Amino acid sequence: MILAVLVGLCTANLFGQVQFSKVVLEVENLPEVFRPFDVKAADLNGDALLDLVVTSPHPQGDEDRLLWLRNDGNDLFSSFEIDATIDGPEGIAVGDLNDDRHPDIALSSRLNGLHLFINDGAANFSRIDVALNSKFPWILDFDQDNDQDLLVIGVFGIYWLSNMGELNFTLDTIDFIDVSHNRCLIPIDLDNDLDWDIVTAVYSVSEGNNRLVWYENDGNENFTKDTIDTQPVPFWDADVSDLDGDADQDIIVIHWETNETVWYENMGDNNFARHVLDSDFNQNPESLSLGDLDQDGDQDVIAVGGNAAIGEVIFFENDGNGQFAKRIIDDSQGNRRHFSLADFDADEDLDVIVPNNFPFEIDLYLNEGRTTLTSETENAFVFNLRCFPNPSQKETNLSFVLRKSTYVSLQIYDLSGSIVATLVQEELLPGSYDFSWDRGEKKGGVYLYKFQVGSFVSAQKLILLE
Repeated sequence: MILAVLVGLCTANLFGQVQFSKVVLEVENLPEVFRPFDVKAADLNGDALLDLVVTSPHPQGDEDRLLWLRNDGNDLFSSFEIDATIDGPEGIAVGDLNDDRHPDIALSSRLNGLHLFINDGAANFSRIDVALNSKFPWILDFDQDNDQDLLVIGVFGIYWLSNMGELNFTLDTIDFIDVSHNRCLIPIDLDNDLDWDIVTAVYSVSEGNNRLVWYENDGNENFTKDTIDTQPVPFWDADVSDLDGDADQDIIVIHWETNETVWYENMGDNNFARHVLDSDFNQNPESLSLGDLDQDGDQDVIAVGGNAAIGEVIFFENDGNGQFAKRIIDDSQGNRRHFSLADFDADEDLDVIVPNNFPFEIDLYLNEGRTTLTSETENAFVFNLRCFPNPSQKETNLSFVLRKSTYVSLQIYDLSGSIVATLVQEELLPGSYDFSWDRGEKKGGVYLYKFQVGSFVSAQKLILLE
């Protein structure tokens, strides 16, 4: 009970806001016409550096490109053309389609269909074309047979391509729909029965409304469609995760026309409560994603949007109970359509990678972690408390930095208030400290790590996976 109070009261005293620093990527050999649209991060050439895959569609269709931005280290990149013959390249996905441990690329185009680029390990690609209208693809093991399949939303349908081996795929139609909108397709186990369901949004021509729907998987890739909500404006993008810590999957969406960010709280039994998280996006939100950017064990929200004159990158920080604090990371001009989250600088936190369609550039927002808030705290010590990975499968590392000698206590508790591990309880000298905790036989669930330094105490969630 006391720990629950500490979680609610002490975080604001001890921890400040997550800080982001903006970097415009320097890229050599970019084509003269560069209009970045979608981006994914992956190590394409096996050099342990994250590269970028970028689509660059042109309004007239004569300068369309799929590009590899090779990471040369030291914040320098070189541009290489993967393909320049596909009309209207848009959404991309990255994954290992042929089980050779090299990341391949799935590309959708508004005119030519679906295209697969198979990586030989040195970022040389062979192309396979699939005659299927598509907008945004996913690469995942959809039928759970230990190979990577493709899930695709097109203008008039939702499809999955079952991987039969040797780069042969069998096409199955999940549903024929009136009109899909944007990139709103999320594979997720919404009903917690250990198979892939689907959340998406469609426009019903017959009823003249927009629907947020989900397809329930019976475990054999047979699907039952159910409507979650109908609205007069399109559901532009969505993502799904447990936002309020109650072990079920909630849905968050954006509405381009009304500038709203909305989350649907999962109440159980296929019932959802609608909450308007924000209705003051400066200019047309285009895309959102969920990720634990502040490393406190819950899912935060990043959203982007804008046009040539006005744009925003917004961070909604989750307190773990479905309450969000809004912060504007960037409000400079920018036609931002899509983005990706990845640990770009290998410092064990998520950064934000945003293609900017005006000005034509790739913006990287580096996650610098939290800052301290109080002068008393800052005078006593300087720390960068990290818990990684979180959620954790087996071992968790907790690290921090002290500027002055002080008493430090770091303990793990279960939710009953019992101590399950003591990592340190002693006076420590200035310096960097790193402690690891092996869960051993501890069951999966929510735990708390209690950090006391000097007179300050805080407790944060630590999630152990089954």
